[in-house]
Amino acid sequence: MNNPLLNNAISFKKAGLRCLEEREIDKHSYEMLMTPVVVNLSFSLELYLKNVLQLKGVNFGRTHHLYQLFDLLDPDTKDQIQKSYFIKSKYRYVDTKDKPYEMFLNWFEDMLNNHSNLFVKWRYSHERLENEVLECDYGFLLKLIGMLEDLSNRLSSHE
Repeated sequence: MNNPLLNNAISFKKAGLRCLEEREIDKHSYEMLMTPVVVNLSFSLELYLKNVLQLKGVNFGRTHHLYQLFDLLDPDTKDQIQKSYFIKSKYRYVDTKDKPYEMFLNWFEDMLNNHSNLFVKWRYSHERLENEVLECDYGFLLKLIGMLEDLSNRLSSHE
């Protein structure tokens, strides 16, 4: 099936991964294209979220905010994604008496909220305020992209 949204999500993921490659400049230094990494991966994640929403018949409007898009998912889909992420997270090793899943859900919500507007912030990083620090955990983005990619493929195969 031809799905332009999914095709673009895949392409931006590939672009982000290619920008993540280290290129040697000389014997003592290398370069990585961090702004394009973050812009491409965050946009890929946005497109994967929009693809899942589209496959589920949810109108998502015109937003780049990852948290808002995730919030539009139905509770079962959110739970499925969060549980899949939890299994691959450090929190699964926390003693159960410390309520690791609750700790994870708080962390996940904070991460998603902190990464919610990455695409816009990093795309316009040259315009940031003098003291503004741009941060990104691209491992978080890549794990979430992988889960949404799997979910997209499962949903597409059931159409």
